[in-house]
Amino acid sequence: MIGLRVPGRGDTLDLISKSGGSLIGTSANISGTPSLRQARDALTLFDGKVDVVLNGGSLSTLVESTVVTSSRAGVKVLRDGAISRGEMRKALGPNVELQD
Repeated sequence: MIGLRVPGRGDTLDLISKSGGSLIGTSANISGTPSLRQARDALTLFDGKVDVVLNGGSLSTLVESTVVTSSRAGVKVLRDGAISRGEMRKALGPNVELQD
């Protein structure tokens, strides 16, 4: 499975652009644990396991990312988060089913 993210920070988008248009990275947490909010915590947790930690300051949002999977049958929410199901329904349009 591949997860795609579109960051909202200009410095992160600039780094992505300067690196050729895409980056591969991990979430700032281990699956099933709370997300980290500070770069220093990520450096400690991932010490020696990642090449770069971009320090953009403290994360202000407490809402996790919405995680979905997509198939021919439609889109299924795996984890509710910042983007609501209602917003997804609007964005997907009438030709894509949002599975419950």
